This record gives sequence, C-alpha cells and structure tokens, in this order.
Amino acid sequence: MARALGLTVTAWSPLARGLLVGKRPPSRLPASRRQALDAVTEIAAETGLTPARVALAWVLRQGLPPVLGARTLAQVHDNLGALAVRIDGKQLERLDAATRVRREYPYDFPVRPPHRARATGTGTGGS
Repeated sequence: MARALGLTVTAWSPLARGLLVGKRPPSRLPASRRQALDAVTEIAAETGLTPARVALAWVLRQGLPPVLGARTLAQVHDNLGALAVRIDGKQLERLDAATRVRREYPYDFPVRPPHRARATGTGTGGS
C-alpha cells in the first residue's frame, strides 16, 4: 500500500531487537518469527555472511531504509557490509516465504472450521 501511495516505509529493528546478533535466546520466539530467524541463519551459514548482513541485505532489497542500532564500530562495519551483499533468487524466495505476513484473526475467522459453516450457512456449524 505504501508503494502505491508513494510513501516511504522505514524498517524498524531489522535485526529483531538484536536477536540476529545473539542478544536474546531464540526459544522466546513465536513460530512465525522462528521461521524468519531460521531462514536468515541458514542463508548466513551457506554464504559465510553474518545473519545481520543477510537480514539487512534482504531489507535493502525490499527498498526499505533500515534503522540501525549498532552499539560498536564493528557492528557498524558489519551493518554497512550489507550494502555489498547480493542474495540469489532461491535465497530471496526463502526469505520472502519466511517473512510473509500471515493474516490471522479476525481475517481468517470465517475460513476456520467450525466457523466456516456458520459464516457460509453450510454444514452443521451449530447455532
């Protein structure tokens, strides 16, 4: 929607509040965020890059300027290194799939059983 309206969106916390640089234990993540973390770390291992560079390169590829929260000069250098990273098509597909926003309640309410039957008037959804 922002693109259609010519608006700029800024990627806030593109490193998942430090998760991609090892600040927080991954066990606290919901499944959807775990998928994104796994995709980034797998691609980082495959390419020899840091997860931060992979994540920032993906954000930049989306045309989004990221807000960097580097605390050290080494982190600044690592973050800026994302400018030179080129992610291949298969890797982009994996990252896109892992980060796709899923419509949840209330959007999926009419299509979840037994609610589908009630919403469409089919079956025995109860009354």
